[in-house]
Amino acid sequence: MVTAELTFRVSAQDRGNITFAVAVSATGQFLLSTNITGNLLIQDADGLIAECPISQSRENNSLIFSFTLRKKVLPESMFAVTARHDIGKIAAGTVYCIKLSEFVKQ
Repeated sequence: MVTAELTFRVSAQDRGNITFAVAVSATGQFLLSTNITGNLLIQDADGLIAECPISQSRENNSLIFSFTLRKKVLPESMFAVTARHDIGKIAAGTVYCIKLSEFVKQ
């Protein structure tokens, strides 16, 4: 997935549970922000079960978020990446939501 600001590469490996790696890099001439965070939103048919921050590692010019998710909660779960931009004393930003089931072969 490519946006005006960020490029996302999502990989998923099925090992009974699904292990995801989400690589986030800057698009074009943009610099990769140091204010990027990732949260796993675990949901089911009844709504939000948990929201968990995911730590990141730096690899070349990308941030890598890795996590494992149980198949049972995959259909409704998402990964949210927040890119924050401080403009003076005002915090602004963009939240990108990735529907994880779109990256798993059925």
